[in-house]
Amino acid sequence: MRFVLDASVAIKLATTEPDSHRAEPLVYCGLHAPDLLFAEITNIIWKKQARGDLTFELGQQALDALSSLRLTVTPSRDLMGMALELASASSHPAYDMFYVALAVRSGIPLITADTRLVGRIRALSPTPSWAYLITPLAEFQPG
Repeated sequence: MRFVLDASVAIKLATTEPDSHRAEPLVYCGLHAPDLLFAEITNIIWKKQARGDLTFELGQQALDALSSLRLTVTPSRDLMGMALELASASSHPAYDMFYVALAVRSGIPLITADTRLVGRIRALSPTPSWAYLITPLAEFQPG
């Protein structure tokens, strides 16, 4: 099985968070992400350190965990046009739409813990034919 992974789920694989257990089966799947994932995860870890939720050492371990994932990475430049189109249509930040664009372009489901993103996609009217590809982590059923 193959899935597009966004930062909201990748951080759950790299650190212990609520619903991390839901994301764990993904490590056995073929995972795909835009290269933007690495910048977003690094920023999330930095924020956790700044709040005192994560030590520097645990942050480094989280980066190592992310680096150890079998991940097929797509350059963000290949997704820019579609990401902008999707962001404009949904009034949702373009950063998140890079993941959606990769899912749509490749026909691979996106697993996300970003409920706001899921809501924006589901609110598009008419509902796009690819909307079924956007899967909330809470609804993810491995296997």
